Amino acid sequence: MIKTEKILHLKSCRGRKVRVVREHYVRERVPCFSALCQADCDNQDGKVLPGDLTHYVVPDVGVVVDYLEILEFRELQGIVFTQTACQAVQHSKGRRQYNRLRNLLKDPRHDCVLFANEFQEYSYCPREKGESQEKWQTRCVYSAAVWYYNHLAGMRDVVMITEDQEAVAQYSSLHSGVYVISIKEFLQNFWPELQAAHELYSSISQALHEKESEATEREYAEHLPAEVLEAGIKSGRYIQVQNKSTYVVLC
Repeated sequence: MIKTEKILHLKSCRGRKVRVVREHYVRERVPCFSALCQADCDNQDGKVLPGDLTHYVVPDVGVVVDYLEILEFRELQGIVFTQTACQAVQHSKGRRQYNRLRNLLKDPRHDCVLFANEFQEYSYCPREKGESQEKWQTRCVYSAAVWYYNHLAGMRDVVMITEDQEAVAQYSSLHSGVYVISIKEFLQNFWPELQAAHELYSSISQALHEKESEATEREYAEHLPAEVLEAGIKSGRYIQVQNKSTYVVLC
């Protein structure tokens, strides 16, 4: 067991940013919960992924946070939820969503397991100086996917799904046997006939896009009506410059 330090940047109930330094221990032997394991992992306490699947799926943090409903389809098998993603759900979505994820992991009808990637010596990724939390989390999940593939001696491909197109471009060709694709590509390639999942993905994506658009619109003041602008120019409150479409308020 190796002792390290883990630095967390959290927010208090009053919105203040708090820097927390915690002792963090990593070790070589962490259960993988796969029937294909050749390393004698202690996989007795929990569900075990079957060995007859064509691939395992490792969802990125954003996928678990925003698209958990899709991952709840029983047809989707061999899902490996990382500790990194589960903690992100707990911190960003609250207790209700976190309990929903925990119940999913406990439900024997769903083919999914939890992998403690941040305690595994060879999959743990310390956060680099200046690295954003989102980029670090994605790097952690990708590292866990690579560890899974290597741990199982390449007997099964591993598919990491993410909505971060930069991550797709950065990681998709780094490691043979570990594929990084979007949820849409995943559903189209592996579950083309699961229409309910496709419709749910479209619905969630549209809702997220509308929410993002509303947040962007609130950041800017609304445009003034043309008659107000014309009156302002005549009164000297506004001046029109350059291309005749830019106005400056004189205060």
